[in-house]
Amino acid sequence: MSFPQQEFDWGTIEWIYEPQDNPYNVMHIGIIKMAPGKRQNKHVHYSDEQLLYVLSGRGQQVMNDELQDLGPGMIFHMNPGDMHETINNGDEDLVELLISIPVNLNNGNIVKPGAGSRSPVSDSKNLDLRLYTEAIRSIYGNLISPLNVPISIITDAREILVKGEHFPDFCRKVCSIEEDIFNCELYNITDEYKPPYYFEHTSFVCRYGITVILIPVIVDQRILGYIRGGHVREAHRLIEVRTIHELPYERPKSSMHSLLDLMIKLQKQIVQYIESAETDQQMAQKDNQENLLKENLKNTESKMLNIQINNHFLFNTLGAIANLSLQDGAIKSYDAIIHLSKMLRYNVNAEDRVVSLGDELNYLTQYLNLQLLRFEERMNFDFDIEGNLKTQRVPFNFLQPIVENSFKHGFTNASEVMTLKISVKPAGEKMIIKISDNGAGMAAGRLERLREELKSNQGRWGGTRMVLTKLRRFYPEGVSLDIESDLGRGTRVTIVLPGGGQNA
Repeated sequence: MSFPQQEFDWGTIEWIYEPQDNPYNVMHIGIIKMAPGKRQNKHVHYSDEQLLYVLSGRGQQVMNDELQDLGPGMIFHMNPGDMHETINNGDEDLVELLISIPVNLNNGNIVKPGAGSRSPVSDSKNLDLRLYTEAIRSIYGNLISPLNVPISIITDAREILVKGEHFPDFCRKVCSIEEDIFNCELYNITDEYKPPYYFEHTSFVCRYGITVILIPVIVDQRILGYIRGGHVREAHRLIEVRTIHELPYERPKSSMHSLLDLMIKLQKQIVQYIESAETDQQMAQKDNQENLLKENLKNTESKMLNIQINNHFLFNTLGAIANLSLQDGAIKSYDAIIHLSKMLRYNVNAEDRVVSLGDELNYLTQYLNLQLLRFEERMNFDFDIEGNLKTQRVPFNFLQPIVENSFKHGFTNASEVMTLKISVKPAGEKMIIKISDNGAGMAAGRLERLREELKSNQGRWGGTRMVLTKLRRFYPEGVSLDIESDLGRGTRVTIVLPGGGQNA
């Protein structure tokens, strides 16, 4: 009887038992054969518990940086998160029995084919991750960009859809990773743990003790690409090669689990979006309803664009509230909680809805009040709203992301009083909104690149581009968004909207 076999650079795994559709048994059993002189890439399985029994041959293994000899009859147990590497330094094949049992780590399940998917994809051979580049960048921008974590998204053909940023100084200096992420040796590992035998998240550890997590993007049992990143130096990891460069500081296992959970959320949102879009497309083709397909895709993307308050902002705000309660008593903490609760309530109640400009301005006021708690007398803001424009219908939350850019970029190292002005004025049949700050501003070259990205709808999916996309969908008759900036003198954003729309 022949069994399915998986090929690796170092040998093979022959899968002699798989649970298939048996709900009472989830373990996989395989026979590992490693050729003489071969060694695995140093790796970590986060989602399965493993037991290894050496059947024949001799060699060595590294488990959690402890070197151990291998010989017939020896048994080893590995918990999720244990780092492992096997080396065959003998003259014959090293043969081991592998028993693998998946576990639920921090409730962060990987999206597997059939698990929660709406329906099988009818023609998965034609699936290409590049078809969803804009949606993927949108998801990434909302979930990952605000956290400054070096995570990249790469197709199965090694095409970079999203290049990570904020790599550790060590990786930039030693491996020149910002010039080309494939300069990192961990981005070139392609022989590990693929479907149909593995659907799990894995990580690999380089010779300097730095870990990169790898999560496959799988739709209908096909790998369309990978999410790779982290570049974390986990505490107590062995460093094989010494270097004169300063290594990244060590992180506890809890940080690794948090990073893993974040990357799984990203993977889930991408897979769910693709499956949803594919299902909608199948329905449209079946019923020959082209207009329905366009509307479904438009609604799906609009929902993603309404994820405005990112994790980074929430975590920082809640941390500030905790500090205030310790340092200043209950009054400021109470005010902060009230402002934040009003923002959250507005998000829950207004998501995917049309609102009045007055409601948008009230929401923006709550956000600015939170900033006042941080900066106090170092900050002031001013609203100038003319006529009855507050009753105009506008898309939910299109102002706060623009204003947030002033705090993320303009006021980063402000030494003077930070001033923010928001004006809304009629101009014939149009409505002109101006947002200006006295922050750091931008150099001419950077401003020109930003304008080109907005014009071509390409580049990094930031708050400004997200707002412009939302406005274009809401006002098909046309909108404009222009940015002016002077280095050292501040930035001005002007939005021109049709002013004759329905009242809210």
